[in-house]
Amino acid sequence: MKIRSLAVLASMCVAVAVPVFGQAVDGAAANSTVAEAQPAPAADSAEAASPVPAPISAPVPAPRAIAELPDWPPAAAAAPSPVPAPNPDFFARFREDIEKPLTVGGKFKRSIKDTIFTGIPSSAVTAGFSMATDSHLERDYGMGFDGFVRRWGSAFGTRAVTAFVGDFALASAMHQDPRYHPDKHKNFFHRAYHAIEAVFVCQSDDGQRQFNASKLFGITAAAGASTGWHHSSDQGVDLFGERVGYGAMSAAIFNGIAEFIFWRHYDRH
Repeated sequence: MKIRSLAVLASMCVAVAVPVFGQAVDGAAANSTVAEAQPAPAADSAEAASPVPAPISAPVPAPRAIAELPDWPPAAAAAPSPVPAPNPDFFARFREDIEKPLTVGGKFKRSIKDTIFTGIPSSAVTAGFSMATDSHLERDYGMGFDGFVRRWGSAFGTRAVTAFVGDFALASAMHQDPRYHPDKHKNFFHRAYHAIEAVFVCQSDDGQRQFNASKLFGITAAAGASTGWHHSSDQGVDLFGERVGYGAMSAAIFNGIAEFIFWRHYDRH
């Protein structure tokens, strides 16, 4: 009986304790839920007033230039231009077109050029030859340096008169071409004969063969002027005639130089 009373008492305690314990557990869960729902306490006022630094962004690298790749396959290299062969005709740069007739102005310019570029060196050669042979035509000029300068000046004056009177004045008046026209044949003797003949035969401005009166009268005028400025002992008709002959011979020599050297590469047949 006593034991039954204790069992009844224990069951009654359990029945009372279970609801109470459940309410306690439910109250604790509700308190934790409310605590989580409530906002966190505000931070300190000084910390809340300080600005938040902006995030530092990394520098953006500049775009890199992309090198252009060569075409592939590469284009074939251009063939090098051939190097022109040197012109063996050295005097070609000094020659003028002899097929084109000379005007009066062209004859004047040619006489000046001939006097300067041909007359100065050729007069020096003539003066040296005169001293070497002790020519009787200029014996009064003496020897030595002074004698050479006098002979050079006389020869240069003779050349200048021939060029101005014969190759310019008379050639313009008579419409004759004062230039040397080379021979068109290859034969040596024919060319030598042509060089001598050119002293007496020339071409007119229109290409006709004529007696070379302008050249011969120019030589004669130069011989007369040379005789006039020489000393009295070197004057006279016979010396004048010799000077005319030397002038014609000098013209033939210059023609030979032009034929075989200056016009060496002329187109001949």
